[in-house]
Amino acid sequence: MADRSIPISEHTVREVALAMPVAVPVFAHVGIEFGCGGDVRIVDACREIGLSVEALWALIEESAKQPVPGDLEFWHNAAPSALMDHIVHRYHEPVRKELQRLESLSAKVAQRHGEAFPQVLQIQRLIASLHRDMELHMVKEERVLFPLIKRLDATLGRGMTDRSAANQLLPPLRLMLTDHDGIMNFVRALRQQSDGYSVPDGVSASYHMLCSGLRGLQYEIQIHLHLENNVLFGAARDMLVACGL
Repeated sequence: MADRSIPISEHTVREVALAMPVAVPVFAHVGIEFGCGGDVRIVDACREIGLSVEALWALIEESAKQPVPGDLEFWHNAAPSALMDHIVHRYHEPVRKELQRLESLSAKVAQRHGEAFPQVLQIQRLIASLHRDMELHMVKEERVLFPLIKRLDATLGRGMTDRSAANQLLPPLRLMLTDHDGIMNFVRALRQQSDGYSVPDGVSASYHMLCSGLRGLQYEIQIHLHLENNVLFGAARDMLVACGL
């Protein structure tokens, strides 16, 4: 949102999320995707969910009265190396534990309620697939992508360029973006199968815990992918440009 003369409706979701971290929890609340697919204009994103731009802006102004969640403003401006360390510590490690917990919990719910509510069987399968894909994805980031970004960042920090490192970085960067789209497809499928994480009447506490956990997981993954797609990968693309790619 470098040009403040342009109405907010004409800015993209990504631009608003980066310029106004207080908008991020609002986007999550109303169902505007900001981690993947953030190139959509605000006016089009609002039209898709049936919300006026004015109503969205009112919610953002209200959100501005509260602290920014997760210290997003700080991490939007952090050095890439620090941001990557934060992502691994704050998102990679916790999501591993949470997906393991939810996979075990979904098996328990499926065993108890699968006959009456067959959707929980599909939820169980989706969680297992998401767990498998996210684990593989995070390992690729930690072992390949993040070290390449750190190497290139350090080289540029010394006033030098490294075209070889830049060429090595481009394919895994593209692959991670594709992976993120697949991860969000799983999240959307979980939300759909659970009917927006709603809980049927008369079910066990485990069913309640599962839906609550899935709702929280969605938000954590959205923030996680926002910090990568919009902040870290944006910085990585700037590095590629600096190296002539």
